[in-house]
Amino acid sequence: MSNKALCPACDSYTSDVYRAFVIDGATCPNCGLPADTYHEIERIRRSRADTELTERLEAALIRAGKAETEAGRLRQRLARIEAVVAGELDGEG
Repeated sequence: MSNKALCPACDSYTSDVYRAFVIDGATCPNCGLPADTYHEIERIRRSRADTELTERLEAALIRAGKAETEAGRLRQRLARIEAVVAGELDGEG
């Protein structure tokens, strides 16, 4: 039987999610939630904090994790655009 993990952002419960979060320390293969965010949420759940506060914190961490992932994608996209523009200004384009 393979190990599985539940992504708190997209509710995927698969061995791929487990591998990404626990083994590889990567993002959720389905929604891009960072492994650090997953582990932080798991620590909070284990601490048995107030239920309402835990739910609010989980939601905030999910939003922050997804925003970090999107910011990284946008930085990469901007770098590619800057490279194209720089090439055109240098007369390469």
